[in-house]
Amino acid sequence: MRNRTASSGLAFLLASCATVSASPILTPEAVYAEPTRYDGQQVTVRGYLLLGTNARSLFQSEAHVRELKRLYASDQPFDPRDYDRWCLSLSDLSLLWEHRDILSDRDVTITGVLDLHYGDDRLDPQACGPAAIIVGNDEIQRVVKTLEERE
Repeated sequence: MRNRTASSGLAFLLASCATVSASPILTPEAVYAEPTRYDGQQVTVRGYLLLGTNARSLFQSEAHVRELKRLYASDQPFDPRDYDRWCLSLSDLSLLWEHRDILSDRDVTITGVLDLHYGDDRLDPQACGPAAIIVGNDEIQRVVKTLEERE
C-alpha cells in the first residue's frame, strides 16, 4: 500500500512539473498583451504565416491578413500601426524563403525567442510591428516537416 501511495504521489509530482514547464501556445495578440513578460523568452506562437517580397510575418489570423489587404487596396485612410498588435515579424532566414511554397499562407505554430525591440535598431521593410520571433533553422525544418506530413 505504501509503495502504491508513493508511486501515485511521484506520478502526480511529475505530471505537475510537466504541466508547469510546458509553454502555452500564444497568439500575436497575447504576446502584445504582456510583452515584457515574454521579451527575451522562448515562446510558441500560433498564427497565419505570410511570406512574400513585403512580408515575413505571423498574423493573428487569415481574417486579419484579408482585412489589411482590403485596406491597402482601398482609398480608405488607415494607420497600419493600428494592426501591429496582431502581427509578429520572423527573423530574416533564407530557409523561410526557400520553403515559402509550403509555409506561406498557412496556419502554423512556431517556437523562437521573442525580441520585443527588433525594430529599434534596424530597418526591415518586411517587418510588421516592433517585435519579432527569432527562429532557428531547426525550428523552420520542424514546421516544414509537420506541414508536409499533413498533406
